[in-house]
Amino acid sequence: MRPNIDVPWSQHGKIKQYSEKENISIEDTYLKLLETGLDSVGTVEEPRLQRASPTETTFIPCFENVHGTVCTFHPYTLSGSFAFRTADTTQSLERVEHVLAELQQFAGISSDRGVFTVQQSNGLWIGHGLSAFFDTLGDQQDRYEEVPENFTLKTHNSEAALFVTSVPAGPGVAPRGPSTITISAQPAVDGNAINHFRIAIATSGIPVDPQAIDALGNRIGIDIGYGQQREPFHISVPRNKCAELEIQPVRKITEKNYGEEWVIALICENPFYRKPGKLMEYLEEGTDSGRDLTYLQRYLLYNEHIWSDLVHQHRARKQPEYVGRTLKIDNLDKIGGSGFGTVNLYFASTYLD
Repeated sequence: MRPNIDVPWSQHGKIKQYSEKENISIEDTYLKLLETGLDSVGTVEEPRLQRASPTETTFIPCFENVHGTVCTFHPYTLSGSFAFRTADTTQSLERVEHVLAELQQFAGISSDRGVFTVQQSNGLWIGHGLSAFFDTLGDQQDRYEEVPENFTLKTHNSEAALFVTSVPAGPGVAPRGPSTITISAQPAVDGNAINHFRIAIATSGIPVDPQAIDALGNRIGIDIGYGQQREPFHISVPRNKCAELEIQPVRKITEKNYGEEWVIALICENPFYRKPGKLMEYLEEGTDSGRDLTYLQRYLLYNEHIWSDLVHQHRARKQPEYVGRTLKIDNLDKIGGSGFGTVNLYFASTYLD
């Protein structure tokens, strides 16, 4: 590599004099001075992806759409009017780890922050944490072997993966309010190629230091473009309307705390499954009826089961009834611009005493 750089004539003159004095070529002189300088400052270590404690992914069957729409389940409203996006590239798994480590350091993403979905033709895996997202990209065969025996997983030649997180305001990211970061990709099933890899950062305003984002692009070796955009389309259904939904759990997600099992989330029957009239009734409670809601219908109408956070956790031995609590939806297409539809759907329930 021979980078083109501008050297002030005064400095070049001194280097030329040194070259003549030592009777060595100008190229060797520059190289010698660079090596001396690098030795004096030491080697700069590349950041490493910080690891969280191992977390399991949860498998949920879904309707077969071959990556038409990928849905994540992030609990916070995701927004941003000023978007930075990397170019659409193909990366090796090793390079992706380096890029994620640089992004983690740049934006201050803790290793267990954020949620993700990795989708095959008719099934998806969900989990949380940036390091768990990276691990999930590379453990396809192990995941496929853990699919329930009574379910036939149809495998496309690639998967669709989407990671979403919000990060607080900070230098180089956003001057006020949280920013939204999305990472989308289509990992190949055979081999370690991560196709259509793209990172997007949507800030609540023009960043304090846009050059910091340019520097991030230089470190990861991917161009980052940016520009003004419209806010993502957001729907929030009133809580009293959500409370009318009776929730039927199919599977309870548990976690061990203080030596006892607690229910922290549910995989439940989708209350809108094949009920377009009911779906529109709820969505129009949270938005203007003139909005285009078609991008939501595919996911909410044709998936038989849905993920639901549990607002108030309870001991696993308890067998309560559940009702809806929260339904919030963000269309993320305007942030990430990935090769597939991206939606964040936060559905939460609570139990009745």
